[in-house]
Amino acid sequence: MNKHKKKGFKNAFGIEMSIHDYFAIENRFEALREIAPAVSVSHLEFEEKDGLIYGRIKIRSLNLDFESEHQDKDLLTVYNYLEIDILDQINIWKKNRFQKQAAEYVVA
Repeated sequence: MNKHKKKGFKNAFGIEMSIHDYFAIENRFEALREIAPAVSVSHLEFEEKDGLIYGRIKIRSLNLDFESEHQDKDLLTVYNYLEIDILDQINIWKKNRFQKQAAEYVVA
């Protein structure tokens, strides 16, 4: 039995997990949504299959999508990977976006 199912709590992320894990992930996911593009839609889902937990984060914005998938036996390990991967993608987008805007400003 997965240790994250203690005091099970079915939630919008797709699997049962402890209330502690649910709120830890929900709070971190909310913080991730706050740094995503202003006009975007975010989705987090987990699936448990064959003893592994599969996770996916998708953030869709007007001009760009961010997506990450990972699998592991441990729920928080999966979420940590997804969060770091999405943060890296967002940071690269922000760096490139502002460099492009700065170059356009200098040329104009």
